[in-house]
Amino acid sequence: MNKVAKIISIACVIPATSIIASSSNSNCFNDVLELPTMKINIENDQEVVSKDVYLNASMSLSNCDNKEFEFDNETLQIRGRGNSSWGFPKKPYRIKFDNKRKMFGSSYAYKNWVLAPNYTDKSLLRNYIAYSISDALDDTDFASMHQPIDLYVNNKYRGVYLLCDHIEAKKGRVDIDDDLETSDGNNGYLLERNSEVRLGDKIKDQDYFVTDKATFEIKSPDTSSEEYLAVKDIELDYIKNYLNDCYSALDSSDYNSIKSLMKVDTFVDGYIVQELFANTDCGCYSTFFYKDKDEKLCYGPVWDFDIGAGNSNYGPGEEESCPPDKGLWANNCYFFSSLLKTDKFREKVAKKLNDYKERIFNVIDMLDITKENNLYKMYQHNFERNFIKWPEMGNYIWPEPKDVYKIHTVKGQINFLHNWLTKRYNYLLSIYQ
Repeated sequence: MNKVAKIISIACVIPATSIIASSSNSNCFNDVLELPTMKINIENDQEVVSKDVYLNASMSLSNCDNKEFEFDNETLQIRGRGNSSWGFPKKPYRIKFDNKRKMFGSSYAYKNWVLAPNYTDKSLLRNYIAYSISDALDDTDFASMHQPIDLYVNNKYRGVYLLCDHIEAKKGRVDIDDDLETSDGNNGYLLERNSEVRLGDKIKDQDYFVTDKATFEIKSPDTSSEEYLAVKDIELDYIKNYLNDCYSALDSSDYNSIKSLMKVDTFVDGYIVQELFANTDCGCYSTFFYKDKDEKLCYGPVWDFDIGAGNSNYGPGEEESCPPDKGLWANNCYFFSSLLKTDKFREKVAKKLNDYKERIFNVIDMLDITKENNLYKMYQHNFERNFIKWPEMGNYIWPEPKDVYKIHTVKGQINFLHNWLTKRYNYLLSIYQ
């Protein structure tokens, strides 16, 4: 696959500032606002209360520096999404346009997009930084678009959200050939490592399957289509056998067998991003793999980092964050823990950590509050207004440790994230020498 650049440069997406007048009807505040403004109006002023039922709506996008990104009254549908995040008051959304459209200059047009609330991340930037780093790496075929926006639903301010791609098998996204034209199951697959508990009413050995090592949800091909249902046994046999072959190679630490089945460099890039963030979900949830027709198994795209980078109490205890200079959390993923037992994989990690240093710090240093064009300075007013709408700064949500949630300012949260990631990179560099 050819990597398609997904990330529009900051200079392109920062809109001209605008004054938003206060209004009790729209929950606005007098302030200078820098982010694009997205307004979604749902038919009959309904509220989104379901992750299954779409509601008819229209959307407008304004306050963009590049006016070509703006539009009015595009028809779409909206519903809820997410797992843990769905239980919080600031809801995550899935939107589906009636007609495909590009967003913020993306090179591809699609109907499905995601609005991530980042409610448990008081910096509002962990996903933004993770996707930016992933996009900067050589062997990441796809990293999600990530554009912060101010969101209004039914003329009510809902806070700062991150517009992201919907993870799906499409050209420009996860670019695989998932057409069911072969008789042996050798077509493209997009898989998500998941838990049966989270799969609800999905059907085992149709929508998902269980191996000795893990449960995988089939995101592509479309498991509800007649074409898939007619050949699902062949499909399941093929991909399960392929994964089992990968497991056998990993269990034996036979690097030649591993690289004959897996595109190892995608696992190296994925590992670096996951371990840099000490992502406690890695290997359990929101962990994706894909395999194109006649190609090897690949890792990615990376997804969901809001409780990474010290923002969970799964480390020493409730008082302290996961320390940046201890532990290898990506070992929770069987693929990574097994690959790290081979000298070749560790050598690749060490080399890429050094090779990528400048690129990684070009992203991390966007958080440096001492620099002229840091993200806090650019988005300060919008981010602080978010916490007027959602007054959780200084309070425990989940699963934040006390040394994180007791930071009472957006500036302090962003500074914590910058320092934590800087220390984490240097720690990883020190152990992969």
